[in-house]
Amino acid sequence: MAIKSYANKAAYDAALSGECDVAILPIENSYAGEVGQTMDLIFSGNLYINGIYELEIHQNLLGLPDATIEDIKKVTSHPQALSQCHDYIKMRGFKTEEANNTALAAKAVAEANDKSFGAIASVETAEIYGLKVIEANINKSGENTTRFAVFSRVQKIASRNDNRFIMMFTVKNEPGSLGRAVSAIGENGKHRNRYQHKASRHGNETGNPASENENIILFLFRINSRKHLFTQLIRRFYRRIHFFLIFS
Repeated sequence: MAIKSYANKAAYDAALSGECDVAILPIENSYAGEVGQTMDLIFSGNLYINGIYELEIHQNLLGLPDATIEDIKKVTSHPQALSQCHDYIKMRGFKTEEANNTALAAKAVAEANDKSFGAIASVETAEIYGLKVIEANINKSGENTTRFAVFSRVQKIASRNDNRFIMMFTVKNEPGSLGRAVSAIGENGKHRNRYQHKASRHGNETGNPASENENIILFLFRINSRKHLFTQLIRRFYRRIHFFLIFS
């Protein structure tokens, strides 16, 4: 099985085109919050989410084999990793450079062959690119976990053994639809679910671009639940909302 490292969008497109079977992308970090680029892909793309996994993340300062902490002047990594290590970076006075992901950051350091250039990434990444761990566990939070989603072209068949799901939907651009959606979420287990929403300017419901005089705002919702789809609670919730959805 071949495993490749891509930027988030490139990985998503690779799974969409059939270049790879699945794309595993970060969607949320316990310290830095949601990964905006992945969330945009979820809302706008056509792949299915067929798995959710949470992994404990340890960020490390990587450098060339002969580099020391005194040599490092600038570090590169994914914006989320830079955010997780903000206090450490500030303490050290490092300049920062964003990368599409932590693996590509490590690769850039290896290829630059510059002792003043470091990467923030995992121990496994250091081994792949022949780098050294200069300082370990530099992220701020001692409990640093990232939630990853598995994307693929084929939809998994839901079963009663599943213990969580993610529901994506967009409410119609009509008076009261946003309020009814929020109300339905609150009435159906708000203490067990988590939801997020964002507003996005879009074309009209026929799929045509908005005209100059139209002001179409779609409210995009993501619900995380530790229930499965077959509970009466979830069925009741769906019955409440499906009348004012554009898609679900």
